[in-house]
Amino acid sequence: MKNIFVENGFSGFSEVQKLEFILFFAIPQKDVNPLSHKLLDKFGSLDGVLSASFEQLLQVDGVGKHTALLLKTFKAVADEKPKTDSLLDLGSTKQAEDYCFRLLSGSGLEEFYVLCLDENNKLLKAKRLSSGTKTKVAIEIATITKLCFDYGATKIIITHNHPSGNAHFSDDDLHLTHNIMCSCLLNEISLIDHILVTPETTLSLAATGNIKTLEQTAIKRVNLDQATILRLSSPTKPYIINTKD
Repeated sequence: MKNIFVENGFSGFSEVQKLEFILFFAIPQKDVNPLSHKLLDKFGSLDGVLSASFEQLLQVDGVGKHTALLLKTFKAVADEKPKTDSLLDLGSTKQAEDYCFRLLSGSGLEEFYVLCLDENNKLLKAKRLSSGTKTKVAIEIATITKLCFDYGATKIIITHNHPSGNAHFSDDDLHLTHNIMCSCLLNEISLIDHILVTPETTLSLAATGNIKTLEQTAIKRVNLDQATILRLSSPTKPYIINTKD
């Protein structure tokens, strides 16, 4: 398997073979195929295995601390990839949807990312805030505004995925977006879009017009003053709404 990997990378490897390849380095000179199958059966996919918490991995018979640490290391390295896209232009719904699809379409679990942007819609930081189950993910809103302050973001795009393939925002998705919008407004940050990703497609809340509706509702809820409303509604570079054919 090592020779095949050197020649062709993971091309042609099944998920169980990829996992076996990783486990070879944690458990040498042992047949790791049964453990690979056991992990995939429990977590559903290779991404599910890598996204599982350290504690969840240790609950699987045959997984020790060294093995769990190696699996989490692979996930941590993969999560660093968005850093290479720093200063990428995300100035339109099409650009944002394309980027989010690359980021999330292969995940077998629901994940939630925040994309921190500068005033010209350039990507400063893409950060995964949470990884949940196949059907839900939990978010602490306070961590979003802190992230914006840490990276000097004036705008954000939030994105999450539906591994099930459901290409519609749920009521919970819209409620969460509204609450995040309120927090952003109070901190003079513009939430310009929420992108939903499925294995096959994407959906922009800005393109549907619902992001503006949520913004107006949030402005009333937090009782924002007119000067702040004017600043937030007059960005240096507007976010372009593209329509799909």
